[in-house]
Amino acid sequence: MEVKPSDHRKPLYLMATINGVQVKRALVDMGVSVNLITLSTLEVVGLTSRRILGAPIEITGFGGSAESTEGYVQLALRVGPIVALTIFHVINSKVSYHVLLGRPWLHKYRFIPSTYHQCIKGRLNGRPIRIPANLNPFSQGEVNFVETMFYDKLEPNNESPTLGTLRAPVLEEEEEEEEEDGGNAYDLRDLLDKKRQKKETSSSRSREWSADSTGKGTAGSLTQEICGCIRMTYDEMPGLDPKLVVHSLNVDPGVKPAIQPARVFHTDTEAQITQEVKKLLATAFIKPIQHLKWLSNIVPIKKKNGQIQCCVDFRNLNKACPKDEFPLPNVDLCVDSGVGNSMFSFMDGYNGYSQICMAAKDAKKTAFRTPIENFHYIMMPFGLKNAGATYQQTMIAIFHDIVHKEMENYVDNIVVK
Repeated sequence: MEVKPSDHRKPLYLMATINGVQVKRALVDMGVSVNLITLSTLEVVGLTSRRILGAPIEITGFGGSAESTEGYVQLALRVGPIVALTIFHVINSKVSYHVLLGRPWLHKYRFIPSTYHQCIKGRLNGRPIRIPANLNPFSQGEVNFVETMFYDKLEPNNESPTLGTLRAPVLEEEEEEEEEDGGNAYDLRDLLDKKRQKKETSSSRSREWSADSTGKGTAGSLTQEICGCIRMTYDEMPGLDPKLVVHSLNVDPGVKPAIQPARVFHTDTEAQITQEVKKLLATAFIKPIQHLKWLSNIVPIKKKNGQIQCCVDFRNLNKACPKDEFPLPNVDLCVDSGVGNSMFSFMDGYNGYSQICMAAKDAKKTAFRTPIENFHYIMMPFGLKNAGATYQQTMIAIFHDIVHKEMENYVDNIVVK
């Protein structure tokens, strides 16, 4: 018996969250070369026109009609499990969607959209993911949009629109306490009024961050939101995909491998070295090795607090490796690029060195001697000759679309402006 497939002409709308406000209609469109957001949506999520940057550009739509944008904004967009900063061009138009996700967003995460199956598919951390569409993107008060004819069910709306009145897009705002009826969709004007009231209330009070023991409150909520994007320990860092980058040594084949003579340490120093090595072993940054041709010594560096930092003497190995001439940016120009911005932030990404894998053919050459056993690095260590060049190439590959715009970087030093 042949089963007839469901026939529909629905567009692909996703649920998204911008600045804590849930957006019901994030339209996915493969035919658009930019991401768009309406000016009314920007106001609802609590952002003013002052956040709009850049010069207007002309966008040509279907039929050749052109329209100028107001500029662009960079917003934290959440769609399903994907949370990332996304650039949107702002338009001042009455359209059926709140935001439009075009090819830049789809290609960045290698998503495959399907309007027929009403979902997008892709991979996240090596695992397949599926983000379904919002099957009820319109309310009963939005029948003025022609797309509502494709949907059999419309969400109820408390306020019925007057005949001929065009209603603005409806957003669902995530409240800390939901109402008993499950929450209703609010009109855009109601949300704008609530935003103004909250702003007036907050300005009359003293600006304090408060959080109780359960983590509720302004600071606690912000901390919980950020903690999902920050890794605090090494074992939470999965490392970068080897398909993106690995560190190769490119050792001169004419150089004879070197095994450094063993060094003698005080028993207290040996105990501290062993403790540090066990930390690296527990996080799978190193692994034991038996048959080796290159062997380096550990060099303990004493810190001000009395602890030691274990470095590896890679001088013999580095002499055998030609220099990687990948061009590094000028530090002064990176800092000067922040001139004219209202604020900028300096960040240090030194932990990133431990996120780049060693090439399998070269990993054993990083072998080093410890008081308990010989080990070699699985992840790229600090002391290798061309580690900085590999790190810079990785940063350019990851942030190519925002480097020299919203950020500058010099190896592991980042300036966000």
